[in-house]
Amino acid sequence: MHSEHMTDSQWQDLEAEMMGLVNTAMQSTPHTRELDAIQEGYHLTSEKRNIRVLVKKSPTSAFHEFLALRRNPLSLDDYMELSYCDTTDALRAQQALFYRDNLLNAMVLAAHQTRDTDPFRFVGLKYKRLRFANSGGVFEPRDTTYFEVSGLRTNKAGHRVLFIARESVNLDDYPPVDHVVRFHFKTLILQTHYDDGIEEAVYLISNPLGSIPAFVFNKVAQASLYLVDDFPLMLQKQRCLHALANLASPKKQAELQKLTACCACRGKLRRFRTAHDCVACGYAMCSKCVVSLPRVVRGSLNSLTVVHDEVCKACFSLFSKQRGSDPGVTFVLVPGSPSSQCSIDSYHDGDDDSRDSAGLRSTVSTGNDYDDDHCALLTSLPANGIYAQQHEKMRRGIDEQRQLVHQLMEQLDVRRKKVHVARDRSSSSLLACSSLSDERSEKIAMVESCPFMLLNLPNSDTPSK
Repeated sequence: MHSEHMTDSQWQDLEAEMMGLVNTAMQSTPHTRELDAIQEGYHLTSEKRNIRVLVKKSPTSAFHEFLALRRNPLSLDDYMELSYCDTTDALRAQQALFYRDNLLNAMVLAAHQTRDTDPFRFVGLKYKRLRFANSGGVFEPRDTTYFEVSGLRTNKAGHRVLFIARESVNLDDYPPVDHVVRFHFKTLILQTHYDDGIEEAVYLISNPLGSIPAFVFNKVAQASLYLVDDFPLMLQKQRCLHALANLASPKKQAELQKLTACCACRGKLRRFRTAHDCVACGYAMCSKCVVSLPRVVRGSLNSLTVVHDEVCKACFSLFSKQRGSDPGVTFVLVPGSPSSQCSIDSYHDGDDDSRDSAGLRSTVSTGNDYDDDHCALLTSLPANGIYAQQHEKMRRGIDEQRQLVHQLMEQLDVRRKKVHVARDRSSSSLLACSSLSDERSEKIAMVESCPFMLLNLPNSDTPSK
């Protein structure tokens, strides 16, 4: 097959083959899927981070077949926003979020059908090259060309199902590259919306070829299934990247003034507390408040490099809530806005265990230049469409936070007055006690220094004449 000269019958044959796999999997509902899988030979091998992984030995290969089940916290619209890629730029940006530095290349080779009446419709060919990272990426990189079909369907129980089916294919115009092993895989992703939420089912069959032992790659393949647990965070990063693409490049405030505090947590920047520049607001932040955003930079000969932009948690909290991107919008920092804004304290960008909680907790601070510029981002948003709604919600949140800060300040003032009054009373009582003790000590000292004075004192037992 040739990606640029495929006939309609070839496209139909590929789609029919993959849709047969989709229709078979859709016969199971979220309530019966695990039982049906056990009857097909799967058995539960792992259950952690709200993901149940089932495995089945392949009758023709030493590499296992996997099925991952979990409750998806994303809505179908959010998952569609993260997963749908019909251009090379969109695919590269998505794969950079998934694989970071392990991504070597990704392309959309042909898009036969895209969105028409189905917002998730895609039929086409894609290519990607990855570095299979195991024990620090000791194995050679691998690539594959694959066919992809996606769309929305309704199963026999009346549930909406979003599906993505992919399978490796051989293309004449994309032969294997030197020093890169071509691997094969087949995967099916089902997002089923039912009464209790959204069930995500991921079927995976993969063969790495090359020199990777089967027992090693089986562990790598199983570990890759836990990537879906990071999808909420990846969606936030994707939205932030879209917003930053339309953001005017700020000036580094460290070059204009001496910055002594982190713009997000307000911690002091010392000699052993490295300062990083936020690419959104230009202010300095500490290492704990850095959010890394993997971004693709095009190179020569259709190659790419993944770089990591650093934003502070305050800007990340602001931009990650904006759905999609509007190419006609330009964000500019406008100084002099009212000061008050929220920042993230519960975001983690480290180990897998630290990502269990993806919620964002906000704190309030006032009277700071950082707050002026961060809130100026809100005033620069356009006053129409979904941005207007988000702008209004953020404004209401800021007003509520101002009232909360005002109440807290009043309570602190009352407590301070009470503490001062208590301190004054305690100090006066201490002075009184100290004066009495001084008088007593003086009298005792006089008596001890002049003992003969006791002789002149009248005896209370002897009657007076």
